[in-house]
Amino acid sequence: MAPKESQDAIREYGRSEYEGWLAQYPHVPTLEAKAVVEAFRRWDTEVGAQKTK
Repeated sequence: MAPKESQDAIREYGRSEYEGWLAQYPHVPTLEAKAVVEAFRRWDTEVGAQKTK
């Protein structure tokens, strides 16, 4: 389902194990974009900011 350009890059630079790994190891979709933005915002304000104090 990837764009042709991405498929070509994987074909040229990828490893033969990749196909098996994708089938063998289950994966889940990432968080929705809003949730990712919120997670990074919280990290920046609650954790990352502590390094500069």
